Amino acid sequence: MKSIPNQQTHTPPGGFAQAASLCGFGALVYWAVSMLVSELLNWVLAQNSMQAWQSNAVAMLALQVGGNLLSLLAPFFLLFAQPLTAKQLYMQKARKGTLQAAFLVFWVLVMAGNAAAMLLGKWLHQSHEQVLLPQEMGLLLTMWVGLAVVPALAEELLFRGLLQGYLRRYGAWISIVGQAVVFALLHGEAPSCLAALFGGIALGICAEMTQSLWCSMLFHLYNNTMAFAAQYYSQYGGESSLQRVLQFSIPAVVLLGYLVERVKHTKQKPLRFAKDTPIFMLAKSLGWCVCVVILVCKMVLETVA
Repeated sequence: MKSIPNQQTHTPPGGFAQAASLCGFGALVYWAVSMLVSELLNWVLAQNSMQAWQSNAVAMLALQVGGNLLSLLAPFFLLFAQPLTAKQLYMQKARKGTLQAAFLVFWVLVMAGNAAAMLLGKWLHQSHEQVLLPQEMGLLLTMWVGLAVVPALAEELLFRGLLQGYLRRYGAWISIVGQAVVFALLHGEAPSCLAALFGGIALGICAEMTQSLWCSMLFHLYNNTMAFAAQYYSQYGGESSLQRVLQFSIPAVVLLGYLVERVKHTKQKPLRFAKDTPIFMLAKSLGWCVCVVILVCKMVLETVA
């Protein structure tokens, strides 16, 4: 079996425990800054002088997206303590012949995560609260950029780039799980966290398979757009052709292309991640464990509230 090599160069002082702690600390910084920005935004909008902002949907979206971007970029100060190169962040072209297989893995895991989250939500008698979407096309596209495009780019840069990048040199699987757990726990209630866990693992696998953050950004955008379309049709009804194309037609075309390529290259060996640091070693990093405990408490409080 063909193994995907891990990057083992530039190992930081303190080794794995420090790298895992940086991963956890980065997630906590993001959460802390996002809460601070949210409280600041709520305070600003509560002032009488800002009533005009509250009636302007585009301005409101701009404020929210700006705050979200600030929160996602805040953990990058860690690069001053432990730098990563663009190559270590996977800011490069995808490995040849990996894109189709990576997308199919992503789609299967995301669909499974959505199904599991729906079942958990029904069991907990919870319904997911969503932002109301407008029907006016210009405003709808603006909201798509703010709610789908921006998070896809920025979240991949933070979680699959920076946080997974700190753990990457110790093995593919431990880096995938390390970032996916904290990524999931930042998503609020338990059903959302469960779906995000599947998504974080799927995107982490895609990043390692393709060795390119651009691919995981594209897949993340695809998933966000699919959720955006599903919400729009759920809110307004009508023909959901776009939703069906995104959810089933595109994966079917990719699957067909993948099968054709496999027939053409019968001798091509499947990609396998090289075995490295066992995943249970994450439990030996105090910093990562403290982060997980804090975020689990956050999830529980938001779920039962």
